[in-house]
Parts: sequence; structure tokens; C-alpha cells
Amino acid sequence: MAFRIPTILFVLFPRKFITELPEDFNLKYFSEFEYDWERDPLWGLWDIAQSPSETIEKKSGDCVDYARLVCSYLVQNTDNSVKIYVLFKFSLKEPGHMIVSDGNQTYSSGNIRWEDVQEYADDNNYKVLFRRTVQ
Repeated sequence: MAFRIPTILFVLFPRKFITELPEDFNLKYFSEFEYDWERDPLWGLWDIAQSPSETIEKKSGDCVDYARLVCSYLVQNTDNSVKIYVLFKFSLKEPGHMIVSDGNQTYSSGNIRWEDVQEYADDNNYKVLFRRTVQ
């Protein structure tokens, strides 16, 4: 399924929207050298998540687009537990954010870090609002 979906559907049913990626796709390289984060209008309240193939083609997207790509990559390439996290901040500039964790690393809008989700949230003044297991 390589199509755009309302973000809420991805949050609620992430496994249903995993798509196959090209075998030669390198997430680390893409994240570090190609991907550009875009802010959502209206803080993502009416967000439609683009497909992973669209994110690769455009080389840009918001946090949900990146999370959907990362989930597809991790499900295809690892046996690790994969979870998405919706984070919240009491700020009008940046109220919400979505990240992915495989239990070892945190994936956030093009940044891959060796830290757990709580460390990431604390470092960036977020609270974990919601967690959903993908794999």
C-alpha cells in the first residue's frame, strides 16, 4: 500500500501501512545526507501522511512521513521491536511530534540517535503521550 493516509490511521494501525522499500535503500545515508524535514501547517492537526516511496522521492516530509518510512524500513530489515511514539509539548510553536524506536535507537525526522525514548523526550522537553507497537 503506497498511498497517503490520514495520520490518525497510521497512529492507530501502523502495521497496516507498512510498505516494501527497495532492497538497496540505506536509511542511515538517506537520513543523514538526503532527507529534509518540513513543518506541517496547523501543527499536523489535519495531516495526511505520505507514503514511504513518496518520502524517498521527495527527500522530504514531516515527522509522520519519516516515521512511516522508518517503520517500513525496520520491519523489512530487522527483527527488533519497533514502536511509534507520539510526543507532546506545551508550546504553540511545536506541540506534537512522532518518533520511532527499535529499542536501541531513536529515529526523529532524519536524526538517528543512540538513546531511549525517555532520554529523547527529556532532552527535547516532550512528554510521551501515546505509544503503539508496530512489530
